[in-house]
Amino acid sequence: MQTRHIFDTKKRDDSNLKQHDGATMIENSPSKSSYTKLPDLLLRFLFVILGMGTLFAYNAFISCTDYYNSLHPLVKNISGQMVTYQLSSMFVMTLCLLPFSTINISNVPDYMYHQDYATHPTITTRGSTRRWTIVFGRILELLDIYSPARRVLYGFIFTFLFLCVYILLPPSYITSKTLNVFSIFVGIADATSQSGLYILAASYSDKPVFTASATLGGALSGLIVSLLRLATRGLNDANTLEGLQRGADLLMRLAFGFSTVLIGAILIIMRDIQRRNDVKEQYMHVGDMSSGEYSIASRSATPQIERGGLSLEMVHDAPLESNVPSLVSSDDDEARNISNITTLYHAYRDTLRLVWKPALSAFLNFFITLSLFPGVLVDIPISKARFSIGNWLPIVLITVFNLSDCLGRYILSFESKRPFQMLMTRQLATSNDQKQGYMSLKYYRYLVWFPTWTRGIFFPLFAICILPSEDQPVFDSDVLRCLIVFLFGLSNGFIQCANFTVAPTLVESEEMKNAVSLLLLLAIYCGLSFGAYFGLLVEKIIRSMT
Repeated sequence: MQTRHIFDTKKRDDSNLKQHDGATMIENSPSKSSYTKLPDLLLRFLFVILGMGTLFAYNAFISCTDYYNSLHPLVKNISGQMVTYQLSSMFVMTLCLLPFSTINISNVPDYMYHQDYATHPTITTRGSTRRWTIVFGRILELLDIYSPARRVLYGFIFTFLFLCVYILLPPSYITSKTLNVFSIFVGIADATSQSGLYILAASYSDKPVFTASATLGGALSGLIVSLLRLATRGLNDANTLEGLQRGADLLMRLAFGFSTVLIGAILIIMRDIQRRNDVKEQYMHVGDMSSGEYSIASRSATPQIERGGLSLEMVHDAPLESNVPSLVSSDDDEARNISNITTLYHAYRDTLRLVWKPALSAFLNFFITLSLFPGVLVDIPISKARFSIGNWLPIVLITVFNLSDCLGRYILSFESKRPFQMLMTRQLATSNDQKQGYMSLKYYRYLVWFPTWTRGIFFPLFAICILPSEDQPVFDSDVLRCLIVFLFGLSNGFIQCANFTVAPTLVESEEMKNAVSLLLLLAIYCGLSFGAYFGLLVEKIIRSMT
């Protein structure tokens, strides 16, 4: 339903206008029937799908390490190399995207978006630096990289493209160097999509249900890919290189098809965001104070959730001439750039004071996980005991890890369940002791903080699954090994989901929520990257002892 606005300065129809608390209201205001929001259940499902997509290609490559090891038997620890390249590129890409994920776009110098190059008075004195600044600004305007939803879309499009290239490559081109290059592309795509997904999920609702859905999707991707790899491996002769190749190619084609589903899912989310903002903007103009669901009390209460910047507001009372390019002095530009840097510094500093413990927990959790998975895990030798899985052991262990990781995140997916309620329980604050940040959580240290440190016990447990020799390790039972890996994955999933669920609730402002999501991602990528490199050292030490 379209709203008709009447701006007749000579003659107004008093029957169509009302005065309410100093605000002009139009009787034929937009009704709620003009737009039906997507149900929360559907949104949660879509965020699960998007969470799966951020790690689907990564898990697909990792699950095919049996084929890559057979294809390049002389290359040691090819899976560890791939993971190292992937996670390193994710970490670097996250650092590059950090300013675009939290910068206040309203403070970006006008010449970077609207100022014509020929009319800017300081261009001739700045030389090529200013020219490239303007070009870069116009590229940012075209791509709208500040939008979390756009970053998710670009990440999935990039995944779609490089999977297409991988499928079209002949098998002779799948060398170890080629795999490392594709691993870098996987990391760039994953970092781009994840840098926007968790900000987008946190912005949709004050409750952390969508963030929990996204983290659950990340675990489901590993489980589903592992099950698909078991199926594609079973459909072909796993004892021959050709059979392994057909199974791996089929899995990659399935991943390519799923990437098209991901693009469709994020487009649905973007359309819903746009329609929500259109309704808000209509009510902002109309000033309908009678609607409790869509009415807007002030501009500060209406951030555009499709952008991830600090204090982004929909400004409606600015004059029309404000969009006309204006001449900006270099001093003003420099002052504004310094203001942006200062704003970013204070935002991250204040946020880190409140959530440093969840951030450190996220770092340690993934540092321990990547130190052992998948490099050390796939090196566990085939058991010679009675109940042996045989050469299926690496795939089965990866599947067990992904299953338990998914279960650990699933535990916190329901607000009505006791684990979620215990995690979110706040301490009763007295008038003289107002606890803030992680200190306000009553059970966080018992549910998340202490278990994070106790995960270090998995280092000796994994070691004795291989030592003292591959022929006779201490733990030679595949059932016992699967149990250890199950607990390893369960603790990883629970701690990761707990940190992502609770951290955004520890801050109030929109800019600090954005900073929380990026700090957690940065902590995770640091843990993943350093853990992957440390895992290469751990594996080398264990091999030297066998």
